[in-house]
This record gives sequence, C-alpha cells and structure tokens, in this order.
Amino acid sequence: MLQRMARWLLNAGRTLWAHTKGVPLIWPILALVSLALAVAALSALVASSYGTTLAGEWFAPLYLLGVFLSHLVVNLLGILVAVLVIDRLYRQRLEQQERQSLIEQMGSRRPEVTEEAVRKLRARGWLTSGMLRYAWLRGANLEGAQLMGADLQGADLQGANLSWANLQHADLQNANLQRATLEHTDLRSARLQGANLQGANLWRANLRYAYLNGARLQDANLQEAVMPDGSVHA
Repeated sequence: MLQRMARWLLNAGRTLWAHTKGVPLIWPILALVSLALAVAALSALVASSYGTTLAGEWFAPLYLLGVFLSHLVVNLLGILVAVLVIDRLYRQRLEQQERQSLIEQMGSRRPEVTEEAVRKLRARGWLTSGMLRYAWLRGANLEGAQLMGADLQGADLQGANLSWANLQHADLQNANLQRATLEHTDLRSARLQGANLQGANLWRANLRYAYLNGARLQDANLQEAVMPDGSVHA
C-alpha cells in the first residue's frame, strides 16, 4: 500500500513539474507543500489519541502514518489543482501581453518591424482570429504585408501605407482607411462594407469581387484600379 502511494505521489510530482516547467512558481509551490505537511502532521497528532484507543499501542504508529499520508495526499491534490490553475492564468496573461505587443509593433512606421509582427501574428493564428478588430494602426507602414484573410473590422488604418499589400479576402468592414496608400494593393474579394476610403490612394489597386456596399470613396484616387465587376477605372 505504501509503495503504491509513494508511486502515485511520484507520478503526481512529475505531472506537476511538466505543467509548471519554466514558470516561476517555485516559491508558491514550496509554501503550499509546507502548508500541506503542517496540516497533515496536525491531523495525525489530533488523531493520535483515537489511534491509540482503537488499535492499541502496537498499531498506533502505523495508524498515525496512514492518517498522515492520507491527509498529505488530499492536500497535495489540492495543491496540484491550485498550481495548474495559477499556471493557466499566468500563461494567459503572458499571451495577452504578447498579443498587445505584436499589435503595437504592427502599427510601427518601420517596415522590418511590421513585417516581423505580421509573420508572428499569422504563425499564431491571430491574424484571422478577430484580435485585430478595432486595432489602432494609424500611419503604419505595411507596404507589401501579407494580410490575406486578415480580420481588420473597424481597424483604424488612417494614413497607413498598404501599397503592394496582399489583402485578399480580408475583412475591412467599417475600417478607417482615410488617406491610406493602397497603390497596387490586392483587395480581391475583400470586405469593405462601410469602410472609410475618403482621400485614399487606390491607384492600380485590384478590387475585383470586393464588397464596397456603403464604403465612402469621396476624393479617393481610383485611377486604373480594377473595379469589382472587372472593369478598369479611367
């Protein structure tokens, strides 16, 4: 019985280490383990009189050991659950910080910074997950960026440089693209319903099959742009 219990504790310890490896939780873990030992010891002392009365002096040490180990197992199980929850919350916080950092980098005016940010966002699946909705990307230099299928609903891209960018199937509904540079930009099948394109430069942009319902195009430069029906704007 003791061997099985020891083996279980060893496996639980390995599981705990696998889930918390690389996470700075060693001090909270040590504190919780110490607390568990103290509670188990106190429980054993409280039960000592009952053990002696029920089983006699010869069996009392084994009885106390069993009480101690049973309480220790219960407490360690509670610690395992608590540490896993803390670890999960910690990782979620790190992920949130990383996402915020990448959005800020994507709004940079330096193309090498924005290119790396877009690459990481795509690799993590965040480019199309909706986390870029209503993002502040004013003046961002996204020239030649691979933003195919990006979810940029309501994003503020005012004055951004998106020339030569790939925005096929991108969702730009209600996005602010006022005075944005979209020369040679691939906007095929892009969703631009309600987007603000006032004063935007769409020279030679490809808008084939794009959705422009409700888009504001006042003062936009559409010279030689391919329109949704395939015609070339004069």
